[in-house]
Amino acid sequence: MKRYGRSMLSEDQVKWIVNAKLEGKLTNREIASVQGVSTRRVQQLYREYKSTGVIHVQKKVGRHKRPLPEQVKYEIIKLYKMYRANASYIGKILRVKGLHIRNEKINQVLKEAEFALSEPKKWHRKKWIRYERECSNSLWHVDWHEIKDPRWKDLWLIVYEDDSSRFIVGYGVYPTPTSKYSVDVLKK
Repeated sequence: MKRYGRSMLSEDQVKWIVNAKLEGKLTNREIASVQGVSTRRVQQLYREYKSTGVIHVQKKVGRHKRPLPEQVKYEIIKLYKMYRANASYIGKILRVKGLHIRNEKINQVLKEAEFALSEPKKWHRKKWIRYERECSNSLWHVDWHEIKDPRWKDLWLIVYEDDSSRFIVGYGVYPTPTSKYSVDVLKK
């Protein structure tokens, strides 16, 4: 199943979609595939063009940002100077006073006042990411694991696993993890 992102189409892309529909050489599915949108989105854009005669221009989506009142900003800075605390702690104090402000907004005010540092993203993608296939049975992989349980001491578990569904296709317990035993498990 193909997934479509939420990226905005540029004006040129929308023009291309409408012109491709007007020419009639490509199907909705082909147009959608080229532009990376759903067929329903192609139909919506073309229908809007047919009803208004104007090519649709996308507006910025989302809620309009409301700035914090200066008095609230002053209160945040005053609390920071008094307690030398982070945005989370200041938020708790403000909630007790009846002001409900998100920590991100508080942190933004502290950054503007140069009391907080602008840190790069703290989350980093792992360097190693397991392989994952979209379709079942398109890829299997084998794992060897030395069993830690004292009842099975010095034995190895050999497992074949479907990469998409994580289904255990086959397994066996052997004294060593050799290729011969791996092939035996695969044949089973």
